[in-house]
Amino acid sequence: MVPSGTLKHKVNFINKYASSRDIAVEIHFNAAVDSKGDNVGRGSETLYYPGSVRGKALAEKIQSVLADIFPPNRGAKEGWYRMNPSFGADYFLQRTRCTALILEPDFIHRKEVIQSHRDAACKKLAEALNALDG
Repeated sequence: MVPSGTLKHKVNFINKYASSRDIAVEIHFNAAVDSKGDNVGRGSETLYYPGSVRGKALAEKIQSVLADIFPPNRGAKEGWYRMNPSFGADYFLQRTRCTALILEPDFIHRKEVIQSHRDAACKKLAEALNALDG
């Protein structure tokens, strides 16, 4: 388990202890609102380092589990900062030496969905991560 702290501190910790065969997973609960402030986000997605063959394969496996619990399926995607390639890759995905994934189970404004599915989701995600070819 990674200690709390800044993202840079977490990445440094992971890089100190993880091997190239390990997988670092970060779980996000973001909101998605339109220009009027209305909630528009639904579903789940899994992000991986752009161009990473192993990252993409692992993200697709994990996303298949997430999508069953938190539909609709938004897919496995390359993780660009602010989802814009001109900004470069997401810091966590770019700076972590082992394969890294960012899981986006659902959006925080749908807190009741997260809470009602949390136990089953954690169990299924743990099983899926454990079954991955590390």
